[in-house]
Amino acid sequence: DQLIMSTKISVVLVLAVCLVSIPACTSRKQYKGDAPAVVTDLHTEGSGKNRRYFQAFRYTVNGKTYDVNNNKSGSSVMKYPTGTQGKACYIPADPQRAYFAAANEVCGA
Repeated sequence: DQLIMSTKISVVLVLAVCLVSIPACTSRKQYKGDAPAVVTDLHTEGSGKNRRYFQAFRYTVNGKTYDVNNNKSGSSVMKYPTGTQGKACYIPADPQRAYFAAANEVCGA
């Protein structure tokens, strides 16, 4: 019974992470598309263990502009301040699903 409960809790936690950060639940290998992007907002909320990092960026694919807002628990997004030029690595079949990357990063690797 304890193993079953532990498994259920693990599944719920994984689903919660997926809802908060879709890229965390999708292999980066699927993000093969790339387009020039710019960070449009970067801020934090909360403090200590409850601190969240929010990054917004904009990019265009096939004439359509996307504004993506990602939130993360880690501070890795802080290395790209507002105005940073880079690229959006996106899923070609679903271009609104993307993450921001440095201009020299290879998408889908």
